[in-house]
Amino acid sequence: MSARRENLTLFPEHLKRVLDAARSARPIPATPLKAFEVVRQRLMDPSGVADSSATDYLLVDWLAEQIAEGLSWHRQHYHLSPPDPACGLEEALAGLAADFRQGSGELEAWSLLYHRYVRVDLNLSWVQLEAATLQDSRTLRRRQQHGLHRLAHQLLHREREARLASHRDRLRRALPPAPGYELVGRAEVIEQAWQVLAGQDRRRHLAFIGPGGIGKTVLAASLAHRLLETVGLDNVAWLVPPPNTAIQEVAAQFAGALGLFSADMEVLRTYCQMWEVLLVLDGAEHLVAGDTSGCEQLCAFLDSVADARVVITSRAWLGCP
Repeated sequence: MSARRENLTLFPEHLKRVLDAARSARPIPATPLKAFEVVRQRLMDPSGVADSSATDYLLVDWLAEQIAEGLSWHRQHYHLSPPDPACGLEEALAGLAADFRQGSGELEAWSLLYHRYVRVDLNLSWVQLEAATLQDSRTLRRRQQHGLHRLAHQLLHREREARLASHRDRLRRALPPAPGYELVGRAEVIEQAWQVLAGQDRRRHLAFIGPGGIGKTVLAASLAHRLLETVGLDNVAWLVPPPNTAIQEVAAQFAGALGLFSADMEVLRTYCQMWEVLLVLDGAEHLVAGDTSGCEQLCAFLDSVADARVVITSRAWLGCP
């Protein structure tokens, strides 16, 4: 499934179990958070810890960062200073009291999360929290639950961003590098090609045909990267067929590049119907080479992937509409 469309679920109860465990210095229980891309990326950071408790440590550290960020963001709207993680008990309680004097349920929720789960060094009891906020325990627990809901929403947003970035990086690596210079004199051609590829018409196929060295591959790469960044693609495959490659092999190679479980043409067709796919065939002249049957087979292949975006470069006329 595409990272762009993958459903993510995170309930406040998941967060509470993790935060309560961290507050009491117990092992972190099983949680969907441990599979989050954000946590995996932190584990791969060379500057991160590498012992057996790395996941738990980084997970709790990330949650603390997100809570502190949420509190800082809400405090700035009331011209309050961001939380100081090194302040003492009296100053922390004064900051908590100031948060609850603003009459904002959102600010109160984030402040309660921060002082209970980030400033665990203060070991604040519910009695101390009630005294500082002038609220009863029942109200504070409702605020905490509201804060957990808001935190879950924020974490899901961060995770979607991380998965989308990771997904785009993976697809970017499947393409030749984007040209690092302006394609002089090609603006009109690029715009016409873009209208075909980014349009809503069912047939989003185009071909760049001409002698070698005129920049067909560079044009194709430029368009592919632009599609990846602006339209959003579920998958891409870039294929340079060697001489004497049969059309059937092209279909199988595309299926392999897309990570499909089968090289069957029907599987590829269905996949292109279900997902936003870009197929690039760079150097298709090897597939036709003046052979009428080769042209017919190529046209039949293009009909089979009619729902995909397709870019072809070729030195020879392909004979396809």
